[in-house]
Amino acid sequence: MAKLLGPKRALLALLAVIIATFVLLHQSSPTLGRVHWRSDWSWIDMGSSGMAPMRRYHSFDHESIDVRFLARDDHRCSHEQIFLATRGSDTEPGAVILDHTGELVWRQPRIAAEVHDFRVQEYKGEKFLTFWAGTPDGGGKQGSWYMMDDTYTIRHNISAPGFKYGDMHEFELTANGTALVTIYNPIPADLSAVGGAAQGYLLDGVFQELELETGKVLFQWNASDHIPIKTSKKPMKGCSDDPKKAFLGCGNSPDAAFDYYHINSIQKDHKGNYLISGRHTSSLTYINGTSGEPIWHMGGDMNQFQYDPLGTNVLFAWQHHARIYDDDTITLLDNNAVNPKATRTESRGIRLQADFAKMQVTLKTAYRHPQQIMAFSQGNAQVLESGNVFVGWGSSAAFTEFSADGEVLCDARFAPAALFSFQPLSSYRAYKASWIGKPLDSPRIAVAGRKIYVSWNGATEVASWRLQGKTGSRDFEDVAEIPKHRFESEFPAANLPRSYTAIRIQAVDVGGITLGTTAEIQPPSRWNLLIGAIDLLVVGVVCGVVVAVVLLVAGVISCRRRYKRAGYKPVDMED
Repeated sequence: MAKLLGPKRALLALLAVIIATFVLLHQSSPTLGRVHWRSDWSWIDMGSSGMAPMRRYHSFDHESIDVRFLARDDHRCSHEQIFLATRGSDTEPGAVILDHTGELVWRQPRIAAEVHDFRVQEYKGEKFLTFWAGTPDGGGKQGSWYMMDDTYTIRHNISAPGFKYGDMHEFELTANGTALVTIYNPIPADLSAVGGAAQGYLLDGVFQELELETGKVLFQWNASDHIPIKTSKKPMKGCSDDPKKAFLGCGNSPDAAFDYYHINSIQKDHKGNYLISGRHTSSLTYINGTSGEPIWHMGGDMNQFQYDPLGTNVLFAWQHHARIYDDDTITLLDNNAVNPKATRTESRGIRLQADFAKMQVTLKTAYRHPQQIMAFSQGNAQVLESGNVFVGWGSSAAFTEFSADGEVLCDARFAPAALFSFQPLSSYRAYKASWIGKPLDSPRIAVAGRKIYVSWNGATEVASWRLQGKTGSRDFEDVAEIPKHRFESEFPAANLPRSYTAIRIQAVDVGGITLGTTAEIQPPSRWNLLIGAIDLLVVGVVCGVVVAVVLLVAGVISCRRRYKRAGYKPVDMED
């Protein structure tokens, strides 16, 4: 027993030294200090799949994010598709549609440096995929808004009249056939109230309501006309004069203007008024839809509401995606954070109950992640038709579906949680919606080794794949049919009963109708199949030899132990 305790104690001592060293480095190193650890994290949270895990395919040229669910209640979570627009860690930026299990449905090829606010919206009774695409420059994000139909064809490209570029934060279609868009416009300003230059520049938060058919501006509002710069909570510390660093300008030039307000959501309600969110003032402003004058301010230095319970000083901070409803409730993502290097805080989705007669607001429901995720930027809280609330955690590569009363139903990651503060991957917002895609191109087929692969980017109605083969000038004949469960399906080459000169695969819907057919290609050669068989044989032989050696060594060791326990001694044998 004494001999056994020695190694155990040494191992425990080594483990203690490793933990102590990590804690010391974590406290002293700014970089390691941003790594967040929790005892309840899974291996996925700690990076077992890599910093920016990706799925790769044989029949599709692009990678997709690798979504892992840590919790999934399929009976209570919505089965609608998931809509993200991801970027980060040298990955291909673009929009992504996933099914409710996280399996890829559609991956947008790269069209710009960044894509944001990707979702399903309706215009004149037709569903569109809408998004912003552009690049970080001029101290902000410079780009345009797009509307794509069910064939993944861009039908509308929208810009902001009177401005060179549009901003990525909001593109909201209304029931009246109009669009609400955000614009960041640098203007000269005295920044001395916030510690900046007296003759500096600020980024004015602007929004327009546009008539889509004509491009006419129906309404425009400028934050600088109504929100004093002194109400900004954004610090000058850490600012930059680099125009490529969006929203971080010090205000010394128009290309690096100070982002004092940071408009990040707009909604027009049934009364014709607008609810606006200003992240850098930690406030919501409800404005008259005719005059543009503020009706009320909630949060921040201009707050006009009493918080219930009394004594609550801060109800939300650095928020995103505010939405107001007919029952006078308001939902938003309370980021409660702005700097990944600062003291760690907790973000949450929240539902507020407002009493506009008494000018009181109550926290009705908090949608809190059990691991206290901190989203230091971006994010949203979407109320689904079921009443569930779907939260995208923005800079933290995760999304969570809650019940209406705040219970976690489904929870997923697409990057390790320990590294969220480094933003290895992110999606500005995350949405759920129903979508039917009918791509104009054909499904794609590929042969790799002894398998035949097939996929069809964006096709949502494929129920099964039918493999066909032909010899010479004869017609194609059916070989095998398999159900479609994943983005890419595969047939083993063993399904080919004879030597075909060409193969193809057809996409079939639930009614047995052929939706599309791949190109014709040559099947795997018999030589490849033979090599594959030989490889399997070699692997089998090697495994057999290894097992035999292990058993032999184990037998020898066992015999020697029994030999020693019995006290046997060698004896000399006389001739």
